[in-house]
Amino acid sequence: MFGEELAPETPTVRYCCVSAIEHSHRNVITSLDWIPDHYELNRLGQAVENRMCEICQLMTCGTDGHVMIWDTRPPKATGREQPAPEVLGVSQAFKHLDLSWKPMIKLAMPKTDSSGDYSPIKFSMAERQGVRDHVPLPSGGKPEAGAGMAKIPSAKNQKPLDCISTRYFLGTEDGEVVCTDLKMEKDNETGKPNVPKPSWVVTPHDGPVCTLQRNPFFNDVILSVGGWTFGLWRDGVTNGAILQSACAAKLYTAGHWSTTRPAVFFLGTNDGNVEVWDLLDRTHEPLLVQNVTAAQVTQIVPWVVSKKQHLIAVSDNVGTLHILEIPWNLRHPSSSEKSGVQAYFDRETKRIEYFDRRATMRANQRTDDNKKAAAKPTDQNSDENLAEEHKAEYEAFLTLEKKLLQELGIVEEDKPEI
Repeated sequence: MFGEELAPETPTVRYCCVSAIEHSHRNVITSLDWIPDHYELNRLGQAVENRMCEICQLMTCGTDGHVMIWDTRPPKATGREQPAPEVLGVSQAFKHLDLSWKPMIKLAMPKTDSSGDYSPIKFSMAERQGVRDHVPLPSGGKPEAGAGMAKIPSAKNQKPLDCISTRYFLGTEDGEVVCTDLKMEKDNETGKPNVPKPSWVVTPHDGPVCTLQRNPFFNDVILSVGGWTFGLWRDGVTNGAILQSACAAKLYTAGHWSTTRPAVFFLGTNDGNVEVWDLLDRTHEPLLVQNVTAAQVTQIVPWVVSKKQHLIAVSDNVGTLHILEIPWNLRHPSSSEKSGVQAYFDRETKRIEYFDRRATMRANQRTDDNKKAAAKPTDQNSDENLAEEHKAEYEAFLTLEKKLLQELGIVEEDKPEI
């Protein structure tokens, strides 16, 4: 009506390109992330230098059992390309990919203990965007600025980066956590590159893994959430979890590390609650439980607006987004919090290694005992030896019985003969 103020219209962002259907995932894409700008991957999954120092590749996974690597740069020009009609409000930066985009790497994850493939729904890469102190400068000393839409460079001219880890973790639909590598392995018989076998696999969750995220302060510590449990894992420690929770009363559906406190992480449940866990306060129960919605929590994302305002976004499965402010005590770390969390992780790692050594030692001891028992002569177990052992035990029993009766005064002591 006249005089009423119109609410601001929500802008609509149009897509720039769509991948080729025949080369895409056959089922739901459940996780995707950009590969950091300090390296890129070649077609063998090997990390090579990124001379542009700009993000140009992304990684996806889905329940069809595949992990894919996509490159956004245009291929080599063929000379037959027709100019595409411009659409108002749509960027033309990726028009070369529309309906023809296909992955440069497509990996299937075969199971190690049975037939079939894993169904990855979450992944976590070892490298992190912005952390480049372990990476040498690109060839030439300076990154090539403004080369984001350059053609794909020749693999012959790209230097391999051995300092870059291509290991990554997968969380599956069946509650498994898998550690594997992107780098292909050469088959000894055929010489063809094959997908590497997982270095280790555990099944800590009784439901699909909904969160697999590295601690922003300790890159080797991973939070996994799925089913009614969550766990903390350390990259390189394959003997067990740093922390494995007991089964909760409600199903966990989301999780996220705090961006400002190393010891704090948030968990969402199917009844609309958000749990706050503090590793330095207690590890058997949440520090705080806050009801946010009556529906299932689907995603949790904290965000730092300013030094005095930290927010957390919580979405649910009925399409509602909730924005809450994080209180001061949950966003402000103490002066010794990082060192305390580091000590906790180191202590738990030593505990796991200690129990692993004890288990190995006891297994070896049982093996030695079995060998010694098998090496004993058979005549020791003959009937004569058993009869002598029984006779000696009976005589010892009679002697003890007589002594007790004499102490109680029931039987007089034997008088010496004159």
